[in-house]
Amino acid sequence: MNDEFKSRYARPALLALLCLMLSCAEAAAGSAGNSLPAATPAEIRFQQGLRLAAANQTDAAIRIFSGLTTDYPLLPQPYVQLAALYAQQGKLSRAVESLHAAMDRRLDDATMQQSLGDLYVELAKQTYRSAADAPNPSPGAAEKYAALEKSGSRAMSKPSVQP
Repeated sequence: MNDEFKSRYARPALLALLCLMLSCAEAAAGSAGNSLPAATPAEIRFQQGLRLAAANQTDAAIRIFSGLTTDYPLLPQPYVQLAALYAQQGKLSRAVESLHAAMDRRLDDATMQQSLGDLYVELAKQTYRSAADAPNPSPGAAEKYAALEKSGSRAMSKPSVQP
């Protein structure tokens, strides 16, 4: 798995944290007092998962986000965080499953669709690479791998706009 792919999927945790900070700041600006509104149990758990992920305690973060998808199945961010963590671990099939679970609940958006496409490109590259490296290489596998490597690198190096 290439570094560009890993770095792309490290960003969702940072973005979620920034969005959470922004929403807290907006809530504070809109409230009568200077104190922040009390966080919901889901927000507290989500923040805990982000802290664990930032501290490279990936397995613990995965447990938190998995629990959130069970307890709050209509919140999209835990699914995205799970996908990002699984992708960082190289568990691309699990990352795909996480995004599909969100889409099954109609929580998908353009960014999630793009992330899913990127995961499929990475899975295809791995599969063609394995086919090309096999003892009896599949005809055309090396060319398909090279084409995906070339097109995938260009697509992932372009910055994407995320909310």
